[in-house]
Amino acid sequence: MKVKLLFLFLAILLIANPVYAYGTSFDTAEEVTESQHYVEDIQPSSMHYWKVYLNSGDTLHIYFDQGNGTGDDSVALNFFNPSQQSITSDLQNLGWEDKYVHYRYDASEAGWYYIRMEYYGTTTATYEFYTLGNSAAPTDIVLKDLYLKCLSYKDWDGYAYSCSEYYYDGDSLPQNYAEMDGQVYLKADNNGGGGSINLAYSTYGAVDLSNVDTTLTLGDYETNHVEVVADFHLVSNGNDVSIVFKEAGDDSNLEGVTVHTPTGTSPTPTPTPTPTPTPTPTPTPTPEPTPTPPPGSTGTLTTMVDDISTDGARFYLGEHTIKVWDSEINDDVAADIYVNGVLAGRTAHPWYDPFGWFTDNELKYNFNEEGNYEVMGVAEGGRNDTITITVSNNYNPDDPQAVILLVKPEGVSNWISGNVTVKRDQKVSFMIVMPNPDVFSTWAKVTGDIYVDGVKVGETRFPLLARIIGIGDPTFEYLFNSTGVHEVQGVYETMEGTEVVQKYTPILYVNVTSEEYSDNSSSIFDSPIFQFFHTIAESVPLFGDSKIDTIAWLIIAILALAIVFRIIF
Repeated sequence: MKVKLLFLFLAILLIANPVYAYGTSFDTAEEVTESQHYVEDIQPSSMHYWKVYLNSGDTLHIYFDQGNGTGDDSVALNFFNPSQQSITSDLQNLGWEDKYVHYRYDASEAGWYYIRMEYYGTTTATYEFYTLGNSAAPTDIVLKDLYLKCLSYKDWDGYAYSCSEYYYDGDSLPQNYAEMDGQVYLKADNNGGGGSINLAYSTYGAVDLSNVDTTLTLGDYETNHVEVVADFHLVSNGNDVSIVFKEAGDDSNLEGVTVHTPTGTSPTPTPTPTPTPTPTPTPTPTPEPTPTPPPGSTGTLTTMVDDISTDGARFYLGEHTIKVWDSEINDDVAADIYVNGVLAGRTAHPWYDPFGWFTDNELKYNFNEEGNYEVMGVAEGGRNDTITITVSNNYNPDDPQAVILLVKPEGVSNWISGNVTVKRDQKVSFMIVMPNPDVFSTWAKVTGDIYVDGVKVGETRFPLLARIIGIGDPTFEYLFNSTGVHEVQGVYETMEGTEVVQKYTPILYVNVTSEEYSDNSSSIFDSPIFQFFHTIAESVPLFGDSKIDTIAWLIIAILALAIVFRIIF
């Protein structure tokens, strides 16, 4: 029996995550290469998503073979503009060329256009298409930070020393630094197609640049890219020194660093150190009990608390999950975690999954006091990143029945008690809770209405198993249909004596950006098998978490099939 179950489970896993070129949604649409022929099988009641980039004035030609669908149900082609609105009727049908129907479209705006293949036959069909006239996606490189690394310095007596610390905007140099040499580091993100931008620079104060690199190149959708763009030499005179790098021709895309230099006694014209005693620099301060690594060794890491990497994010009092993400390998990594300069532990896979097949490198940490925290992740080679968060209790002793609204964007592991920024097509879950002075797990989770921009959009409710055996919390999942900042508020009804009283949560703000959401954590959930069980999970939720419910229904199906196999064989 166990052997049969094992082989059945492995077989389902093999078909659950097939490799295919097309996308299954607008978010995952596959970019079409000009003149390349695409031949794809499509299942009944399926949709395949493709995308092409067009500039205003471009002319796109689509050559489409509808395939061998059942009866009149051939594969249908639909066309969408950058706002994902259907403009299929705007395609010009130029007739047949060989086996292809030739469509033409003249673009009136720049952006990603989408081709969706739809099929509603009863057997597998095969379609083919290719395009001409595509444009290359634009490069969208955004400068994020500029900072300095010290390589050597001279004291006021003219003696030289090596150094390795980093200086960020607003920092001050140590009092014994009369001169400093080092490198200028530039951090950038690329939100579009790979490419290059030209850089311009300026300086203020007693600083000179050399070996300046005026070209910055990034790959497709590369984030947290860090590059040395210049060497610098500065002289301390008690004034500020500033360096600014910007995209040539774009004054809005720039980053600068300003550091304050100390004053001191000028060195003698030709300092001649005596052999003994050895010159001693200004005494080094007593080290902290737990040394904190130098900040900003590279920009390839992102430290996250509950999958949130935004500085200033607010969290409730209690246990939270810390992870460190490395954009170079597009995965989480093992890293030492420092909380307010004190080593808190190291992220790792749990004991039951040492190879990380099903789990992430993470550290559970209990934030048991209110206040601001600096959380730093330090990976191999000293690479590190820091996030600043705020932890609060949210309990109102003057109104013990006061409620607040918690939010959890899709792809985030825990609830957040503050405003959030999400991407377009990223679902957001809400929960109304009644805080108490204890930890979050003891807070009352209540049902209530959810209002977005003053309009009721739904209500929080318990999933199926919670209604049966009390497992799960009342939540409501919502997909914002427009970008911008939205006001969200929860309303909870309770009895005070014999009267029904409405309790309103403080307003929470959700900022929806135009960037498309894509969950990179696990592509297996995009496969047809998991999409099928995801549909069931949305209709009949068991635990209240979409992925857990999807897996639960898959396991139920596997067990049901195993019972059938057992009966038959």
